[in-house]
Amino acid sequence: MLWQEGRLLLPGNREEDEDPLMVWLRRQCARHDVLQLEQQNLLADIGITAATARTVTASLTIPTPGEIGLAQARSYAAEHGNLAVTDRTRHNGHPLGSWLLRQRQRATDGRIEPSRITALNALDPHWNPPWPLAWQRAYHRARTATDSGTLTRIERRWIRTQAQLWDSLHPAQQQLLTPLGATGPAAIPVQSRTTARRYPTGEGLPHARAYATLHGHLAVSIHTHQDGFPLGRWLVQQRRKARSGRLSAHRLQELTILDPWWNPPWPFTWQRHYHQHRTLAAAGEPLPPALDRWARKQTALWGQLHPHQQGLLTAIGLHPLLSHTERQGHLS
Repeated sequence: MLWQEGRLLLPGNREEDEDPLMVWLRRQCARHDVLQLEQQNLLADIGITAATARTVTASLTIPTPGEIGLAQARSYAAEHGNLAVTDRTRHNGHPLGSWLLRQRQRATDGRIEPSRITALNALDPHWNPPWPLAWQRAYHRARTATDSGTLTRIERRWIRTQAQLWDSLHPAQQQLLTPLGATGPAAIPVQSRTTARRYPTGEGLPHARAYATLHGHLAVSIHTHQDGFPLGRWLVQQRRKARSGRLSAHRLQELTILDPWWNPPWPFTWQRHYHQHRTLAAAGEPLPPALDRWARKQTALWGQLHPHQQGLLTAIGLHPLLSHTERQGHLS
């Protein structure tokens, strides 16, 4: 019933709420302030005054998806101390992982509200790091184990690997690692072994050398073959080994000589786009629209890039996009 002792019942969790008339009445309450005076008077005759309309509207306020996502992110961060979740992570039944993925994509495209960035930064300053999110998750596992005194062989090996790769890490990554005892290669003692283990060069290394000689880098796709050898897949395996600390020092050195950024701390797709841009620009060929958009995005998001990424871009003639304030300063 909509009426009780001559008064309009406020909507609640009842089946009547789906009645078309109730839906219409709720809409009038929401629009009450913009209705004509005659319409407001007619609504008042059935008990819907301005005060009633405000009460109804307030009771029906539904959080936006953004507000729901932020609330779940706040809850997760309070429980776990970070937002380094996988894309499939659910929290309290909410698809938090996919929601955060969209926020990162929107931030990359410059389509996210500054207030939301501020709110997420307050929950986790590295919720959207310029390095791979998988690294961030590995860091949190190592930090948790370090804090609790439960470091396993896997986590110790990961920390040693970061120390070995120290110079290629983002300064913020180095800052995160310092409390874990990783401050560079010199900080990690070399473990003595009764029997020195020799690592074979592997059949992939000659093919990597041939490709790098021809193209000047090793930023290949997974499907790349060199003289019939699946070089792309082989390099994927070497990167995985390097990141888990299972790649021999000899092979790591050989690959680094061929391409200092064969295993960059930033997303590998970025490295491929960079080399595509560099190759076309050096040849004086026009850039495809997608690659041109990529280049403009790098100049707009310059401050979020790794310093070495900035150095690579500068070398091919790309520079940070001036802000409005900076442009005004140059003009004046």
